Amino acid sequence: MTKSRQPVSTATYRNYGVAVPIDPVNGPLLPGGQIKFPVVAGAPAEGIICQMPRSWGADTNVLIYRLKLSKAGATEPTVTIASAFYRNPRDEMDEEAEEEEGEAVDLVAHESPLHPSPAVQSADECEEEAGGEDGGDLLLTDEEIAKRLSELHCAWHDDLETQLDGTAETIVEDVVALLEEMGANNCVLVVPGRTWTIQRSPYGARRLIPTSEVNDVEGEDSSPSPPPPPPPSVPRSSARQPKRKKRFGDNGEFDGAASRFRSAPPSRKASLDPSVEMGVPTYALPGEQVWAMGLRAGVRMRFKAEVVNLRKRFPRIVVKYIATEDGETSRHVLPDVLTAYLHMGDVEARDW
Repeated sequence: MTKSRQPVSTATYRNYGVAVPIDPVNGPLLPGGQIKFPVVAGAPAEGIICQMPRSWGADTNVLIYRLKLSKAGATEPTVTIASAFYRNPRDEMDEEAEEEEGEAVDLVAHESPLHPSPAVQSADECEEEAGGEDGGDLLLTDEEIAKRLSELHCAWHDDLETQLDGTAETIVEDVVALLEEMGANNCVLVVPGRTWTIQRSPYGARRLIPTSEVNDVEGEDSSPSPPPPPPPSVPRSSARQPKRKKRFGDNGEFDGAASRFRSAPPSRKASLDPSVEMGVPTYALPGEQVWAMGLRAGVRMRFKAEVVNLRKRFPRIVVKYIATEDGETSRHVLPDVLTAYLHMGDVEARDW
C-alpha cells in the first residue's frame, strides 16, 4: 500500500497492489487466463478474480493487479496472500460446450502457489476484476517512477509521497500524465511561485485535473511590508504667529497703586511621601479596627473605624466609621460619608 495512491480519508476501503510473477517463455501461466485470490483480508468471502492480459512481451516478468480491500479487514499497510488459483484460457468452443452440458468448471489450484512479489505496488482504484479487453492493468514500478520523476525534475517531498517538489523546468502536463500512469487519485506539485493541486474528477472519464494558486517564492520574506512613512510636514506658508488671547492685566490693570490689591497665588499642597501614600501598616489589614480621620460638618476629627478592604488604587485603605472617640454610634455624630478611602497617615493603631 502506497499512501499517495489512497482514496479520501472518509472512504471505507484501502488500495493495495499485488504483483504476480510470470515466466513469459516457459509458463505455466498463459495469456488470457484468470488468477483468483481465495482468501484475502478485507476481501469478499468468495475471493477476488482477476483477468490476465490476452498477450504480453518476452520481457514481461510480473503482472500488477489492483485490489480494493475493506478497512475493517485490511488494517495493516501490508496484506499477506498465502495462495492463489490459476485457470487456463478457454476458447469459445469450450465455453459453448460447457454451457450446453451445464457443468460448472472450478478454478484449478496451481501446483506451486503464487507468492506476493517484493515489487508490490498500490493503486488508485480497486476492482474485483482488473483489466478490460486488453487484459489487466500494469502499473509502474518504484524504479520506473523514480526515473520518470528525475526526468521531469521532480522529487517526493517526504516519505508520505503526497507532494512533489519541482523546479522551473518542470512541465505540469507531463507530471499529470505520469500520475495518470501511476493511477494516483490526488497529488500536490510545488514549483517556484505556484502550487498545483492535482485531483481526479468524480465525473466522466475521471481524469486528473490540475488547479493552481500563487505561493511565496522561496527565499523571499513572507512577512508583510512595513507601512509607508508619514508624509513630511508642510511648512506654513506664512510666518505670522496666531494672535494670543487677551487676558486681564495685559493692559496694565495691575500696575501702579492697583498692584497692592493683587492676591497672592494659593500655596501648593504639599505632596505625600510615596511610602505614606502607598504603604499599608500591619494593623490596618482587612478586619482590623483602627483610629481613622474623618470629616464631620466640615471639621476633621478622629473616629473609631474598621478596615473593610484594600484596593489597588491610592489611597488604598478602605474604612467604615463605627463610632466617635467617646464610643457614640448614632448616625448624626458620625462622618457624613460612612465609608472612606484613606492613606497610611490617616490611620493609627487602636488603643482601646
